[in-house]
Amino acid sequence: MASSVSLLLKESRLNESHESKKLREEALSIVNETSANILRPPETLLELLTSIIKPLFSASKHPSLTSSGRRSLVPQASGVGRLNHSFLDEDGKPWKNGWTTDLLIFVLSHYQDIPIASRKSTLEAQFHLLVPPILNLIDDNDIIYKAAGCRCLRILSEAIVSCKSHILKRTGLTEVFIDALKPNFLLLPTLTPEDESLSILKELYPAYRALVSACFTTLWLDPSDVEETTTKSILSFSQPDSSLITEAAHLRQFYLTTLVRHGLLYSLSHLSTAGAGITQSVPLTTYLISQLTPTISDMGIYAAKHLQTMLPFLRAILCDPFAPAVPELLIETLGVFEMVIRVCWPRVKEKWWGEILRGAVGAWCGVLDEATTMRSKEVKEGCKRVVQLLSIVVGEEWEVAKERLVRQDEELVELFN
Repeated sequence: MASSVSLLLKESRLNESHESKKLREEALSIVNETSANILRPPETLLELLTSIIKPLFSASKHPSLTSSGRRSLVPQASGVGRLNHSFLDEDGKPWKNGWTTDLLIFVLSHYQDIPIASRKSTLEAQFHLLVPPILNLIDDNDIIYKAAGCRCLRILSEAIVSCKSHILKRTGLTEVFIDALKPNFLLLPTLTPEDESLSILKELYPAYRALVSACFTTLWLDPSDVEETTTKSILSFSQPDSSLITEAAHLRQFYLTTLVRHGLLYSLSHLSTAGAGITQSVPLTTYLISQLTPTISDMGIYAAKHLQTMLPFLRAILCDPFAPAVPELLIETLGVFEMVIRVCWPRVKEKWWGEILRGAVGAWCGVLDEATTMRSKEVKEGCKRVVQLLSIVVGEEWEVAKERLVRQDEELVELFN
């Protein structure tokens, strides 16, 4: 990591200002010194933030922040907001020089290298220096910088989780970051080119989920600590006050519901109705569906409220006659079905197992006539896993449905075995 940043900082740049060149050379000397003496990362990170990063962003004052990097509680004047704070003032953004974002990522990535005993104190002491650059990147009008800002937020959130810091709660910045991320849900074709939309969304959704995790670092157990049969997220509070548990759980689900309803499901609906075929953009649709799986896992049983909208849409994709031409789309959709059954099985058993079974059977029949490839085999394996999970969940109605389907089509025998 240090060597790649060093090479980037060494490159000469046309039309680079004298101030930017001086800062780049200073950053290079600091990074090289760090490589030679790995024992002083906290001091090095602070020096890079105060001597290099902060001066580059000093002209880009964010309206949602105080001078100390906390959330501003002062109402903004009329006409002042995210879209006009230096939005088109490229001269006031010396950080758009080709190396600042990489240097910021370098800094953020190195918090994980700090021993756990001092990581929390170091991160919290330097947090106010990290927030303004990240917010300015996310709010920039260039997709490449938006994506870099989302990536920086994800790395920062992962560092917060690793040391179980409450810095987001203390500073009140969770809402500020979420307000910065939400408008980017709408960066979809046709107003945004497909390649640009994909580049920002691939950083946006992981950043949003990481931010929610960082906001509740000590409130929720790691999913690996929960048995597979568990249908509810397990709360782990140091304080027994039930009102605090309810409030935190509600807030966490509110953030994740925003992600599902206003991000994933809205975007999928937009793409499915705006063009011909199963979707306007196969790569975007495939990616968005892939993000449903970890989001449903994070929500747990609370994801059940979205099944009425989600499952018919996904079933239609699996049953579309053109879908077998895009096996990766089928694989990701079947993966969502698997997760839904695992975390929402009471509602699946009560109401939705038939819809899921229709989708699995549709996908199976769709790939039977396709040439045997590695991807088509993955689709079949995905169908079998879904059917196997349903057989465990549904109960006595399952055998009746299974026998009826096999009688109608003998090619389904392999699916149910």
